[in-house]
Amino acid sequence: PNRELIDLANQVNPFIRLQIKILEGEQADLSDTPMHRFSGQIHLACATQVGQGVIKVNQALDHMYKLLQRRKLGTYVRTHMSVPAPTLEHNGWNYYPVIIPFWADIPT
Repeated sequence: PNRELIDLANQVNPFIRLQIKILEGEQADLSDTPMHRFSGQIHLACATQVGQGVIKVNQALDHMYKLLQRRKLGTYVRTHMSVPAPTLEHNGWNYYPVIIPFWADIPT
């Protein structure tokens, strides 16, 4: 995989997790070389140990989501406004997620 694994037993600083989820795709027109439209979500979450507060989390999320929302990323991908999601707790860590919907019109 193209990710660095984080050892939660030894990690002390907050960290960011990013996932890209493709939700659907469709043919967007009926031409000889049709466009394909894909939509999905960028899941951006900052994690901190339970009881460590959210100052660093909010600073990291404020920096990152502003780079991704309402942008043209590369040639084809466009993003919408970010939407905060409910906090999740897992193995002694709180995850503070933000979801950024996107779409892409890709020629064939």
